[in-house]
Amino acid sequence: MYQMLFINRLLETSANYFLRKDTSAEKISKGLELLRRGVSILENEGRPAQAANLAFKMISLGLKLDVVGTEMIEMGRTCLKMFVMTSNVKMTGSCLIILTLVLVRHFENTALDDARRLLHENVANIDTDVQEVMKKILKTMEDGDFSKLDE
Repeated sequence: MYQMLFINRLLETSANYFLRKDTSAEKISKGLELLRRGVSILENEGRPAQAANLAFKMISLGLKLDVVGTEMIEMGRTCLKMFVMTSNVKMTGSCLIILTLVLVRHFENTALDDARRLLHENVANIDTDVQEVMKKILKTMEDGDFSKLDE
């Protein structure tokens, strides 16, 4: 167990090195892959809180990156699942909002349907404040005025 914790910490530290602001797309890709491995290890060890926190870090990066792939969305779904397993309502809501914003930023064509589905699947796991924020985001997306989301 301690060996796996060490390996996971090593992966996270290495990922942080690759994800510095002054790095190339190749290094960012390597850093994201290391984070993915860390999440996988923690998930397989039955440590959902730690897996969720690491996944949350990864999807938060998705807001800053110029390009992300669908693996970022899958990591967001994993993040949601792990926070739900830990009954962490606050972080489940934060993850849902961040994942929705990543969808809007990088997957505009499918963002509305995906965000609706995510809200429907997780409505029982988030508090009413987050539900209201999500409804406002969905309304903004329906109206097609994405500039409001920058506010």
